[in-house]
Amino acid sequence: PGWFPISGSVNFVCASIYSNDTTSRKLLSPLLNTTQWFPEGRFQPSSYPLNTWFLISGCLEWITALRSRHLGLLGRSLLTVPFNGGIPCRTSSVTWIKELHSHVGGVTSGAWFLGVDIAELRSPWLLLSGCYGRQLQHIIQPSSPIRGQLISRPPPGDATNFITCPDDRTSLHPHGLLPVEGAVHVQIRCGSVFSATKWVSRSLTCRELGDAFDLPQAYLSLFDDTPNTRLHTLPFLRVAPPKLLRAFVVAVLTLLSTDITAFYPEAAALPSALLVDALAPPCPIVLLKAQQLIFTFLRCRWYMRRCNIFLWWFASTYGFGDLSSPLVVWNSTLHRYAWAEDGMFQYTRWRIDSFGGASARDDWAAGASALGSHSELLWESYSSGAVAGIRPMHDGQSMGLASTPRGCGVLVKPLSRPGSFGVPALRVVSGGEYRPEGGTTNVTSQPTGNVGGNRDILNVGVDSRLDPYFAKFLLGASDDIQVAAREKAAKHDNAAVPTFLWNDNLWEAYRNHPAVYTAASLYSFRTSKDPLDVLRVSFFLPLWKRSVVRSWRKYYLCQTYSDAGSDRDKDRSAAADCFRYVSKASWWEWDGGSRLFFWRWPVHVRQAARDGFKSFIKGPLPHYHVPQREEKDEAIKEKVIPKLVKVVDNGYMIPCKVKSLTSYFWVKKGDDDIRLVYDGTKSGLNGALWAPSFGLPNVETLLSAVEETTWMADIDVGDMFLNFQLDEELQAYCGVDLKPYLPALKSWMAWARCAMGLLPSPYFCVKFLLLAAEIFRGDKTNPSNPFRFDFIRMNLPGSVLYDPSKPWVSKIKQSTGKIAADVVQYVDDLRPTGESKLECTRATRAVSAGLGYLGIQDASRKRVEASQNSGAWTGSVVVANDLIGVGVRVTLEKWNKTKSILSDVKEEYALSDGNRMNHKRLQRVRGYLMYVTTTYPSMVPYMKGFHLTLDGWRPNRDDDGWKFTLAEIRRQMDGLDWVDDEEDEEADCLPPIEVKASNRLLDDVNTLIEMTSGADPPIRIVRSKVIAVACYGFGDASGSGFGSSIAGPHGLLFRHGLWGSDGNGKSSNYRELCNLVETVEEGLGDKSLEGCELFIFTDNTVAEAAFYKGNTSSSRLLFNLIVRLRKIEMIGNIRLWVIHVAGKRMIAQGTDALSRGNMIEGVMSGVSMLEFVPLSQSAFDRTSMLKKKPSLLSWFRQWVGEEKLNPLTPLEWFNRGHGFIHGQLNDDNVWLPVECNEYCFIWAPPPAAGRIAIEQMTMSRHKRTDRLHVFVCPRLFTSEWRKRLYKVADCVLEIPAGARSFWPVEMFEPLIIGIVLPFLSNPPWQLKRSEEVLALEGRLRQVFKDERGDEGSVLRELLGLSPRKASM
Repeated sequence: PGWFPISGSVNFVCASIYSNDTTSRKLLSPLLNTTQWFPEGRFQPSSYPLNTWFLISGCLEWITALRSRHLGLLGRSLLTVPFNGGIPCRTSSVTWIKELHSHVGGVTSGAWFLGVDIAELRSPWLLLSGCYGRQLQHIIQPSSPIRGQLISRPPPGDATNFITCPDDRTSLHPHGLLPVEGAVHVQIRCGSVFSATKWVSRSLTCRELGDAFDLPQAYLSLFDDTPNTRLHTLPFLRVAPPKLLRAFVVAVLTLLSTDITAFYPEAAALPSALLVDALAPPCPIVLLKAQQLIFTFLRCRWYMRRCNIFLWWFASTYGFGDLSSPLVVWNSTLHRYAWAEDGMFQYTRWRIDSFGGASARDDWAAGASALGSHSELLWESYSSGAVAGIRPMHDGQSMGLASTPRGCGVLVKPLSRPGSFGVPALRVVSGGEYRPEGGTTNVTSQPTGNVGGNRDILNVGVDSRLDPYFAKFLLGASDDIQVAAREKAAKHDNAAVPTFLWNDNLWEAYRNHPAVYTAASLYSFRTSKDPLDVLRVSFFLPLWKRSVVRSWRKYYLCQTYSDAGSDRDKDRSAAADCFRYVSKASWWEWDGGSRLFFWRWPVHVRQAARDGFKSFIKGPLPHYHVPQREEKDEAIKEKVIPKLVKVVDNGYMIPCKVKSLTSYFWVKKGDDDIRLVYDGTKSGLNGALWAPSFGLPNVETLLSAVEETTWMADIDVGDMFLNFQLDEELQAYCGVDLKPYLPALKSWMAWARCAMGLLPSPYFCVKFLLLAAEIFRGDKTNPSNPFRFDFIRMNLPGSVLYDPSKPWVSKIKQSTGKIAADVVQYVDDLRPTGESKLECTRATRAVSAGLGYLGIQDASRKRVEASQNSGAWTGSVVVANDLIGVGVRVTLEKWNKTKSILSDVKEEYALSDGNRMNHKRLQRVRGYLMYVTTTYPSMVPYMKGFHLTLDGWRPNRDDDGWKFTLAEIRRQMDGLDWVDDEEDEEADCLPPIEVKASNRLLDDVNTLIEMTSGADPPIRIVRSKVIAVACYGFGDASGSGFGSSIAGPHGLLFRHGLWGSDGNGKSSNYRELCNLVETVEEGLGDKSLEGCELFIFTDNTVAEAAFYKGNTSSSRLLFNLIVRLRKIEMIGNIRLWVIHVAGKRMIAQGTDALSRGNMIEGVMSGVSMLEFVPLSQSAFDRTSMLKKKPSLLSWFRQWVGEEKLNPLTPLEWFNRGHGFIHGQLNDDNVWLPVECNEYCFIWAPPPAAGRIAIEQMTMSRHKRTDRLHVFVCPRLFTSEWRKRLYKVADCVLEIPAGARSFWPVEMFEPLIIGIVLPFLSNPPWQLKRSEEVLALEGRLRQVFKDERGDEGSVLRELLGLSPRKASM
């Protein structure tokens, strides 16, 4: 059934399918879901409701018989005839059109008849939305296994379809279209990675044919097993392609919904989602001077952005040409909008014949000169105010323009910004040229071959300065252009604010209020102003300014100051600064700078908001007086001066008695801007300061808040570091010499804000934002709070109800069952998320309003619209939709940079003398590529060539960079005398300027080039609906045997055997990993593990580390196994995790016995696999099930010294663990958190949730440094969280299983405990790596080896270090 694949894309719910095709029914059975399939004979249309749509496909004779049999009962019917299935004739009830597949973006030259039988629609013309043209080259797979005949490369720029090969055989050019007749046997010139010339002549594969006929990927997989000799039997070769059918349905729904009640009252019941979900068409506007039509257009304005509903009705009703070449007439002004892609748009003219019999639509060709003359003619005709040559159409007659080809357009440049009601200004140029301001773009004619007819396409350049949002809304840009606009990492400081994002959302809210909307529309039409902008400037901005003053007055009158008055003076001075900034602020920007409204912050942070956090000064402050060097490049100097002027004018620098200077320099920002960096290192200032390390979220943090339906937006904090005050004690040592750029200044200035480049600035500024987040997140129990959530869903592997398609830990709203709105912070980039566009918009507004309330700048110019295909965040782009699930990719800019870097390395390798490479440059390349591998972990193994090359100069390495084994080192050391030469030893620590390239470097580079060969960055699927089953397996290779067992969807799978000669002499690490690799390969070979998320457990630590790091420096064999495992993950439709477990767990599970041929233990005896996979159970959960054992919680309470101490629940990770439980409303009715008095917090997550818990603990420690945190977790899944724990914890302990009664032997793995101590009030502030802590760690390790040891006293001594140090 050709209609079935597109039903969901147009929000149709397919209730039933009637067909006698049993083969199709069998194929589609996995995709039917709730759809029922019946034989044709059981079809009774009277059994369905009146609003049912009947989508009918079949030959013309069969359709005629069906309609006769059920005359008057089919209601709303859409009809389609297969290719060559008959030519329909005109009837009184059915409107037939013939549409080209290529017109809607298809790659075939076929045309299909489509029919409409709907009482409300009797228009003889139904116009489908056009789309950009595609060619055969877009579906050809160069890696196809069909080899074909070796040929040479096709001539460049050849636009003909069929060309002659050297052997006189004809083949289809890849730039042409595929003929539907005989598509299976047509020979095509294709690129091939297997050919010496990289080109072959061959037929299409089954998958390529499916792509040619727009078959969805889910359906393509149904035909993967079709042999090449049976391709002609594929059922989709003659039915109308889904892309054509979808465009047809969208056009019908749009016509039905035109102007809602004015034309078709029954269309008001249609869902609005169907009205705007059109293909990316040209965006035409067709209007006459008639006031009624203009009024109708204004009422429909909210649909304008995507499909221009009224225009489609007008064009179809009056037979006005094709929508790919529309005209716009408004008050004697002629407009032309066209679809844009990659800076080009296509202009096409059509001739439309009147309907009759077997009518069709033909192409009309014209050259560039005709365009110029007709442009001039039309402009003269319409500029005079006459609307000549337009007449309504009656009885099938078409309408055109007098004395001109029908559908001729005029090239214009729209100058107004989107989102306004005003009409764009135009400039029309005759002679076939389009001259935008500031440049000239010539119109050139370039013929292209199309099987469907002759068409001249005029490629017209679009001004490169065109705003991406403008291209989106006025030029109908494709999604790629929209995403590129979002992915722009840095926007110009003077970029305009996209006000239409706010305006459109507000007008959308009023679309159900015709009176309000009509009044606003008429006001905008008469004044050319958006009423929202008028309200903001005239009413809301003064109201906001008065609210700031009133809130200060309330605060000031309630304060009780001491007689000294220092705090009073500081408060009044700071408030005066705030009022000065407020007075200069506009609605969208803090034009004169900003300062925190300190009186609005919670009490515990109010003084820091006013004066800045106290700096950590660890040594004498410097006295550096070297003047600033002047920039010689005048172009750069012109960019530096306004940035310095802005900083001075905004009061971020102040005149004072400077004791030491700091320097500054510029770095590139975006394509044509710079960013100033103020360097505190050169003067020695940073060396005298200390700043704690702190954690930042990564893309995995964001993914915890994302599911298929999640929408995401972006908020940037303006002047990030400059929002916050610098410690007054430090200001005199942060002087700046501005005289080289601002000679009018006669004295040095000093920083009063946290400048970028000062060591403590990132720590303090991020801390301020984390504290601000507690405020704008609000009360989670408030029903009106967009960030409200009711519980934490723990969807963890190892649990019975684990669902691989959902995040492991997520905040859930009880009312919807979906992930609640959230916001994730990465320095100054905030990413709000929501379950829908509306919820995401509400969350974005809450964040923006919260920042503004506290006096923190929100860079409105960088705001982007909420989307499911968001821009870059922490270097990765998160993609979420119902089709792929949730995935990540890099930006297009980073993708292209990666390809360029790899090409440069390959070129340097080819040009190097003796394969010598520059060490420093290669080190930078490796650093950048490792950054990319965080998004694409499958690239990790192919970084090995870089590691071996960069470290090959070190001692104890062979010629290829691999480390010697201990045995090889001993053999080399025999007979050698050691010389203790400290100078030589230190010299060895410095790398040489050039290093010898490893033998595998070139292979790895070539592999990486192949992996990154795609034009667009691929999406790495993180959570997919395809992977819906979790499998758990164990593998062991002890001694001479091996064994593995996997609990899969089809039951327990196991293998065992003895090593042959291939295992002789191999290390245990190799055999363990080889067993895992072969187990997974066999499971995928028989498809028993396909589409699974596989958790494979091993008792070999090297196997786990090698899988995640890919850095096995001493074993080529082990590394090759890792490459095989990563390839499996890439091509096997499987998500793979490798987890280390204790050997005793392996024995209890039964796989250890299986490796010895024993199949009666553990899971082999019938015990559930989940009994041995406690990834979803915390340490307290597991010990609570033990009988007659001392409590683990009691042990913690003893040495912490708190009798009521309890571990945090997952819900408390997000409030109580951060130092607050509840809050209260202030005088402005804003919720502020109230700190709790708890001192110690125990974080006890299940191993699978360890990463989330540590992230929250790290944020809590960043905000409040006076609390004690204890992290406790079994040593499982440590690849997810152990590295993070060691970064934040001051002390990390391991308690072996069985060392204490509260953690007995049956726990198998050790218990890991991380202790995060409070900060000291004086240097060194943090006890991490101090001599006292290291000594106590050593004592604890010894104590736990003794069954009678008393670790409690040592732990209490450890906790006592912090207050004792502070008192000293």
